[in-house]
Amino acid sequence: MFGFFLYFRALKYSSASLIASFTFFTPFVTLLFIVLLLGEILTVTDYLAAVLILFSVPVQKIRNVLNDRKKGHLLN
Repeated sequence: MFGFFLYFRALKYSSASLIASFTFFTPFVTLLFIVLLLGEILTVTDYLAAVLILFSVPVQKIRNVLNDRKKGHLLN
C-alpha cells in the first residue's frame, strides 16, 4: 500500500515514463529484502538476474535520450 502511495506521489513530480521505468527495480528490491529479512542464500541465477535488472534500466534510459536527440536533430 505504501509503495502505491509513493508511486502516485512521484507521478506528481516527474514524467510517467521515468517513474514507470523504476517499476523494473521491484524484483531486485524483492531479492534484497529476501536476503536481508529471511536470510535466504541466492543462487548464481539470482545474481545474474539482479545484474540484468540493475543494468537494464540505465540502458533503456540512455537509448531513450539518444532517440530523443536523434528526433530533435531531424526536426531542426
